[in-house]
Amino acid sequence: MRSLEKPALDAGCRHSPQRRHSTVAIAVAGRPAIAERGRALEFLTILVAALEALVGAVAAFFSGSVALLSFSLDSVVEAASGAAVLWCLSADFDDRRRRHSERIAMLIVGACFLLLAVYVAYESIAHLLVREVPGRSISGKSQTE
Repeated sequence: MRSLEKPALDAGCRHSPQRRHSTVAIAVAGRPAIAERGRALEFLTILVAALEALVGAVAAFFSGSVALLSFSLDSVVEAASGAAVLWCLSADFDDRRRRHSERIAMLIVGACFLLLAVYVAYESIAHLLVREVPGRSISGKSQTE
């Protein structure tokens, strides 16, 4: 005779009753509520990335460091991708529109990362060829450690 208790290992199984329960909870909570929570998190992500970009740009300016400027530009890319995700979440209610906005957002984010990689490669090679050493700064050390 089988026990009526569910084994503890069943919680992570894809087909477990607990897993189905969590899926039902998400469906009951509703996609709009989840999208709204996602939008709030994306606003926070954009804010943090913008602060990182600002601090990194100031530190790069004073130290002349390509690494810090790259860090700053990476934060700009993070903010841009956060804006793209925010835009996708605003189109979340319509499935066709959501898929279209996700495709465009992926192209935008991919192009940003590609441009960043080209910039970092160009600046790094240029500084290596002239054997230029970046200056030191306290803010730069605190961000890269």
